[in-house]
Amino acid sequence: MRAGAEAGRRGTAIVPALIVVVMVATLSMIYIQVSLAKNKEQRVSVDSKRAFYMAEAGLAEGFNGLCLGKSGNVGSEETPAVFGGGLFWTVANELGGGRVALQSTGLCGAGRATLALTCEREPNTIGALGFFADQDITVEAGALIDSYDSRLGTYAAQAPLAPLNALVAMGAKVGGNSDIHVTGTIGQPARIYGDVKPGNAGTLFRNGLTTVVGSTAPNVARVSFPPVKVPTVTLSGDIIASGVGSPVVVPSGVHGINSLRAANNTTVSLTGPSVIVVQRLVLDANATLKIDSTDGPVNIFVIDGIKMHQTAEFSTVTPDPRGTTIQVAATVLSDLDADGTPDPVVTLSAKGHFYGSIYAPGAPVVVPKGLNAYGAIVAQSLKIPKGGSFHFDRALLGSADEASGAPKLLGWHIVELPDVGLVKLRFDALTEMVRQGRTPRDAKDAHFDIGEVVN
Repeated sequence: MRAGAEAGRRGTAIVPALIVVVMVATLSMIYIQVSLAKNKEQRVSVDSKRAFYMAEAGLAEGFNGLCLGKSGNVGSEETPAVFGGGLFWTVANELGGGRVALQSTGLCGAGRATLALTCEREPNTIGALGFFADQDITVEAGALIDSYDSRLGTYAAQAPLAPLNALVAMGAKVGGNSDIHVTGTIGQPARIYGDVKPGNAGTLFRNGLTTVVGSTAPNVARVSFPPVKVPTVTLSGDIIASGVGSPVVVPSGVHGINSLRAANNTTVSLTGPSVIVVQRLVLDANATLKIDSTDGPVNIFVIDGIKMHQTAEFSTVTPDPRGTTIQVAATVLSDLDADGTPDPVVTLSAKGHFYGSIYAPGAPVVVPKGLNAYGAIVAQSLKIPKGGSFHFDRALLGSADEASGAPKLLGWHIVELPDVGLVKLRFDALTEMVRQGRTPRDAKDAHFDIGEVVN
């Protein structure tokens, strides 16, 4: 009997053991599922953040493109830009009145984000002033100040019409916050085809051997000169052309330069679109500086000053003043060419044809006889010596739609994701593009020019 009872109880412990095992297994599966879901949630959260940052990078690239004269379009849905292990593309829409809307879609892993911002191109306030100074302006015998409109053709084709343009208040603009002196002689009268407006407390001094066609009424209010805002760019080394031969070419992009110098008989060429921050700019005897804004604007910021030898050549390749801007931040004398002698902040003794705007609020500027300046010049004081000339481009007065200044941010916000193929993928879009044999562009090479078809 006893042996039979023991035999009957054999295996009874297996049931509770199995129950425990099943419970442990069930709990383990639940834990694994919860852990996987949590990890997936964390991964999606990380990817979403990275996609958000990717979209921000796209907005930054588009905004930077606008600053460099590009359209603001970067990459496209078909060929997005690759950056930091993710993808983005930025679409620019012109809203009119100088405003541009940028919309950037970023993709990283399973994350997706679309951001938009609105910015406004600021008008070229330097150009709109024409030939303007905070202190005295001097126009000597034989000097010529007239105007033309680069949108209508070359200066040479319009020069005979300068008096007519001035008569209908569309001519040259000469103005300042102080006195203006215009002096002519019997053989060399000074000619200004446009308005000459001294400061509200200033006076126009002229003799009978001058021609002024336009208003001479003083300006109603004083014009303030904002300081030059030099972009935050690290200055890295010198660029010095020191040998005869091929020119030294500074390519498009953003550059920080300690000293930019063309030694005797050498050539330096600056290519747009570019932003160039330079400590000092020096042209030695028979040196040449060429500015090429064919592919985009060239914006030059000079910290210490400019010194050009009287036999040097200073020219722009493109006859469009809207493509070149030079801003000088210096207000004190500086030893520009390291010869131990302090130099004036701006010395434009060179010859050539310069199309652009010059803004030097803390420095006097002289337009020498050999330099034909087309565009606008605003400085602390201005002088056109005997036989010199300045040609104001009325295109610099353009409408808000033609604003060519740097854009300013008006606001940004998150927007709905676009209904496109890459966005609908629930996995990494970059991996899928590689699998399909499609190659995204590097962000720096994905910008589109104004008018270029986005594909």
